[in-house]
Amino acid sequence: MLTMALDGLSPRHRVDASKFGRHSLTLSCKTEGIDRVITDEKEIARKQLMTMPKMPIPISQVALVVGDLEKSMREYTETMGWWPWTIYEYTAPRLHDMIIRGAPASFTWIGAETPVGSTYVELLQPLEGPSIFRQFMDQHGEGLHHIGYWAKTMDEAEEIKRSFASRGVPVLMSAWIDQVYFYYLDSSPMIIEVWTGDLDSLKPSRMYP
Repeated sequence: MLTMALDGLSPRHRVDASKFGRHSLTLSCKTEGIDRVITDEKEIARKQLMTMPKMPIPISQVALVVGDLEKSMREYTETMGWWPWTIYEYTAPRLHDMIIRGAPASFTWIGAETPVGSTYVELLQPLEGPSIFRQFMDQHGEGLHHIGYWAKTMDEAEEIKRSFASRGVPVLMSAWIDQVYFYYLDSSPMIIEVWTGDLDSLKPSRMYP
């Protein structure tokens, strides 16, 4: 005799499925399909929990793309009181081993950063060559580009990269500047930068003001 039991029902609640004909089979198939969906969703949730960082990743930096670095530094200094600015030039040979979306690349930009409270604000102006910063400017204009985190070790930086990769988030760009390694994750809704290495090796070009 063909019988049917739904999840959560004891054997004494079983009914003779032959009384319901093909409708009982349809219901059974639907419940099995729902069970599979629920199981799949639980598995996805379990994997996501496994890849979560052991503690919240703090924000070390907030970065904006600008068209005129000098103008932007002056305006933020005068209106927000953000200063002094430490300025770095991202050019070869200091800038090397750049990769964008898995392929070697080359472009230049200039950046400036200043402490604001417990974090840093960074301004980035694209210079020569097509870049992720120029692309952002063309699509959105000036504005917030990414948030950043300073990893204390290379192992930590790589662990963060693997964690996001397990969630389907690839590396958008990576490179070295002096003895500091950094990468940008192609994350949504906002790009995330992670860097690590010898920060003392970074020599600024100048200060403002």
